Amino acid sequence: MRNAINGAWLYGVVLVFMMVFIAYISITFNYSRVYQMKSVLITKIEQNQGVNENSLNGMGAVIGSYGYTATGNCKGNYLGVRYKKPSEHVISKQCGDTTYNNSSICLKRVEMSSTHTKKYYYRVGAFFGFSLPIVGQIYSFYVEGESNEIYYPSDISNITASACL
Repeated sequence: MRNAINGAWLYGVVLVFMMVFIAYISITFNYSRVYQMKSVLITKIEQNQGVNENSLNGMGAVIGSYGYTATGNCKGNYLGVRYKKPSEHVISKQCGDTTYNNSSICLKRVEMSSTHTKKYYYRVGAFFGFSLPIVGQIYSFYVEGESNEIYYPSDISNITASACL
């Protein structure tokens, strides 16, 4: 009887170790994929000189090609962009403590101090999470990056008017 209890305990320890190891590997792969996708999203913003319809549609195509489905809450003063389909985006304004659920990516335009020219850079955030087939998304992590300087960006009015006072 004693050997059976020791064997069951050892079997349980091995199962727990395997579950932790598999979870660590899957989170690492998800993080790597989302980090790469975030870099491509920043490139789309830089190629289109700001966040406009062309860059939003290009970002939707990138999100569709990566099979990205994670959502989360954006930080304050960020714009949340939710993609239902690669060509359909919904923009929600984030101000102060107001948070909106189900944003696919988060965008923020930051003005750089300069004496002669207007230049901006963009912060882009994406989520990656841990989800189970039946339960769904359990927890989402946040990855953020910054673009290079963009002089006189051509933004859509939602981005331009997104400054929260």
